[in-house]
Amino acid sequence: SEQTTKQDPRDGRWAGVRRWYVNGQGQTMVILDPAELGGSLLDHHFAICSHEVTAAEFRRFRPKHRQQESIAPSDDCPANSVSWYDAAEYCNWLSEQEGIDKNQWVYEPNDNGQYADGMKIKRNALELMGYRLPTEAEWEFACRAGCSGTYAFGEPVPLLDNYAQYILKSAGLSRSVGSLLPNAYGLFDMHGN
Repeated sequence: SEQTTKQDPRDGRWAGVRRWYVNGQGQTMVILDPAELGGSLLDHHFAICSHEVTAAEFRRFRPKHRQQESIAPSDDCPANSVSWYDAAEYCNWLSEQEGIDKNQWVYEPNDNGQYADGMKIKRNALELMGYRLPTEAEWEFACRAGCSGTYAFGEPVPLLDNYAQYILKSAGLSRSVGSLLPNAYGLFDMHGN
């Protein structure tokens, strides 16, 4: 049976514990353990959302956010018109919503209290419990899902239609997140939406 006790996702004792959870915003977070799954130089566990943040999810944080509807016609499409600074502020907001102690938040606003030029990522970001954007190495590990080929599903390009929304298929529009197949780690839209 699955255990549902709360554990630190960086804790190495995961035998018998499910590898995902749903946060307070209803987002499914997948816990990845590169040491156990192999094929990576990463030496830590991390959690990553199973799909992109949707426009609706982002508007809970910033109700007046203006989505480019010409690219994303519905609220279940990925949020767009979001800067890196907006994303960092969203991560801290998620940390706050989840009741994570402020000293565990990853991003520090600049001297004017803004998420803009001059803001900082804490040096020990990978050791903190707060929400954050994945590092490039974490994102690549999550996207590849243990595959060494061009795509997480292997090499046959015709299979891309089953896993990704791309310009030739989608007429330049994003689609509802998670509407195609996930990779082997349960992550959707890693090759495009």
